[in-house]
Amino acid sequence: MARKLARSIGVWLVTLWLAAMCLTVGTIKFTQAASWDRAFTHWGYATWFRPVVGAAEVAAGVLILAPPVAAYGALTMGVMMMGALGTHLAHGEFNRIPAPLVLLVSSSIVLLARRPQWLRRGEPAQDPREREVSPVESR
Repeated sequence: MARKLARSIGVWLVTLWLAAMCLTVGTIKFTQAASWDRAFTHWGYATWFRPVVGAAEVAAGVLILAPPVAAYGALTMGVMMMGALGTHLAHGEFNRIPAPLVLLVSSSIVLLARRPQWLRRGEPAQDPREREVSPVESR
């Protein structure tokens, strides 16, 4: 039981951190539009792509907070971070690699922890009475 609680707390900590990062980086795409438009143009992307990326990051952050759909938010953010990594590598911006790499790893952790039942190969369906205990419920 203690191990399950520790895992649950760990997953929630990564989830909350990732959601905060998604919401932050997504919102910045709107609040600092001019600088991001220059960056997107430098990378060869159209300026209309900036708000699309920002909206996807914000949506991912919201989805990540809801366990039943968190895997979809994590998958969305993971795909976005693979694109960011590819962009920075293609432009020789190696100093920009760590941030999207950490977000990709965090997205992968949330995706694996929150993956829907149909992605759980070989695992039996979970009994609803044995669902994950949130840190708030364990008090």
